[in-house]
Amino acid sequence: MLEKNKKLLFLCGYKSLYGGNFIPSLMALEDKLKTYGVNCMYAFPQEAQSRPWISFLKSEGKQLTFFDFDLPNREFIDELTRVVKEHQINYIHSHFAPILKVELFAKKHKDIHVFVHIHSDFSAGKFSVKKKMKNFLLYKFFSGNVTFFGVSKAFVNYNPQKINYVANCLAKRRVLSGHVGGKAIREEYNITEKEILCEIFGWSPIVKGLDIAINAVKILNEERGLVVKLAIICGREMTVTRMKKWIANNTKCSGEENYLIYWEPMEDVFSYHEAADILLSTSRSEGFSYSILEMLSLGKRCVVSDIPGNRWAEEYETVFAFSSESTEGCVEAICNELKSKKECNMKVAEAIQKNYSIDIWTNTIAEKMNQVI
Repeated sequence: MLEKNKKLLFLCGYKSLYGGNFIPSLMALEDKLKTYGVNCMYAFPQEAQSRPWISFLKSEGKQLTFFDFDLPNREFIDELTRVVKEHQINYIHSHFAPILKVELFAKKHKDIHVFVHIHSDFSAGKFSVKKKMKNFLLYKFFSGNVTFFGVSKAFVNYNPQKINYVANCLAKRRVLSGHVGGKAIREEYNITEKEILCEIFGWSPIVKGLDIAINAVKILNEERGLVVKLAIICGREMTVTRMKKWIANNTKCSGEENYLIYWEPMEDVFSYHEAADILLSTSRSEGFSYSILEMLSLGKRCVVSDIPGNRWAEEYETVFAFSSESTEGCVEAICNELKSKKECNMKVAEAIQKNYSIDIWTNTIAEKMNQVI
C-alpha cells in the first residue's frame, strides 16, 4: 500500500522539444499521488535541461534532477542508486528509460518498488527472432521485481501476468506559451478553406509510415485530381533538411512538391490540429498515439493504419482505417473520409473527453500502484 511521507521518482528518458501530453499527465499523476501522502520528483536526461517545459516545471516548484541515461549498465545503476539514496526515494515510475537497466537496478534494490511504463513500439510491425528474444528477456526473464503498465493491449501479450493495460489519456493542463490558432497557421502557409490539409507526425519516418502517406497524397493530387496538402511535423533530429532528403530517397516525391508543407515541432500542437482537416496516422507500429487522441478530442477526422496500437480509435465514426502498408488503401480511406462532413463532430469530441479523461488515468495508475505495493 502507498504510504504517507514516502517519495516517488518519475524516471523519464524524455528529451522532446515540447512537453506535449506527457509532462502534464505526470503532473496530474503527481497531484493524485499527493492525496495518498506520496511526494514526487522528476529525473530527466542532461539534454533536457534547456527545454522550455523544464523551465515550466521549475516555475511550478517541481523537484528535478538530471543525469546521463546512456551510461553503461553498471554506471547507470550506480547513478540511479545515488539519486535514490540522496533523495530518499521509495518508489520509481519509469518512462522512456532503458528498461533492462531499470530492471537490473530493481533486482539489486528489492526494497524499491519499481513500475515501468511501456509507451512505444518501434518494431515497424516486424517481429524477428531477435526481437522476440529481446521481448522475452525484458518482459519475462528480467522482470521479476518490476510491475509494468502498457499503453496498448498488444503490449499485454508480452507477459499477461506482469503487464497492466492502461490507455493514455488527455491531460487537461498543457505547458503553453501561447496559442496561435488553426486559422493563423493556415493563413501563414497560404492554405485556403477549400483546400484539404492533412497533417502527420514524421519524426521517425519508417515507423510512422511517412512514405505511405506521401505516396498516397501524391496519387490524390497527381492522379485523382484532388487538392490535398500534407503538413509534415518534423523532429529534433529529423529536421526539415533531413526530412526532404529522406523523402527524396524513400518515396516517389522529391520533397519539394507544392503540396508538401513542413512544420517545426512546437508546444502549441493544438494549433496544428485546429489547422488540419485530417490527421494521417499511417504508422507501421504504435503504442498509443497522443496525436490521434488530441485530434479526436476536437471532433476532427483521422485516417489510420489498422495496426493493434490504433484499434482503440476505430470505434469512433470520425476514424477511417486502412490496411497497414497499403498506399492504395490509404488513398481510398482518405477519399472515403472526404465524402463525410467536414464539420467537427462534437459527439465524438465529448465521448473522447469523457472516455479518456486524465482523471481515469491517474486513478487507475494510483490504484494499481496501491494494490502492488
